[in-house]
Amino acid sequence: MKNSKLNGLARWIVLGLAIATIAYNTIVAHVI
Repeated sequence: MKNSKLNGLARWIVLGLAIATIAYNTIVAHVI
């Protein structure tokens, strides 16, 4: 049960990082 929760949390973190990276790249592309 605990392991499953950690896997879910890790998935959200990876998803968040991916979205943040895309957003950052988009902002930088518009600024430059």
